[in-house]
Amino acid sequence: ESQKTLMEGMGAIKVRSQGLMNFTQAYRKLTRIPNPVLQQVKVKGFLNQIETLFRPVVEKAGVKFSITALEENSLLIDQDLMQQVIINLLKNALEAVEQQSGSIDLIYSVNEEGQSVLEIRDNGKGIPEEIAEQIFIPFYTTKEDGSGIGLSLARQIIQLHGGSLHFKSNQESTIFIIKL
Repeated sequence: ESQKTLMEGMGAIKVRSQGLMNFTQAYRKLTRIPNPVLQQVKVKGFLNQIETLFRPVVEKAGVKFSITALEENSLLIDQDLMQQVIINLLKNALEAVEQQSGSIDLIYSVNEEGQSVLEIRDNGKGIPEEIAEQIFIPFYTTKEDGSGIGLSLARQIIQLHGGSLHFKSNQESTIFIIKL
């Protein structure tokens, strides 16, 4: 009986230890964002790279995916960090849409203030109002296997570029908006 209790206790310790290790790794990622190495990057070439990486995933899911660059400009960005942000937002959009009938659009434009604007739009179920205020909080997640660092990390990277990340959502769509 005491051996059984001991084994159950050891199992609980093992599970908790793994949880703490996962937490520590997620926290490290969040606190060790490298300073951006800014370079002038052509918008269309940058978006084409993202399309090359992401297109096979959306095609496999049967989701419509489009990229539109309304203007040809250069962005002063750390290409690797910004690519990480956009891919994360696209993956979130893919999880939000229905397979076979979903659509995701990545749109680049310049607003009236001269800011570069990247929008990731999806026709998914939207972000419920009750969690909307919390999605950028580190370690907050609604996903079973999520770490809760993706959107927080994305926002920090955008802020390191001198920009902003926010969203608009309703029951039929969500738009994440990056302004640089």
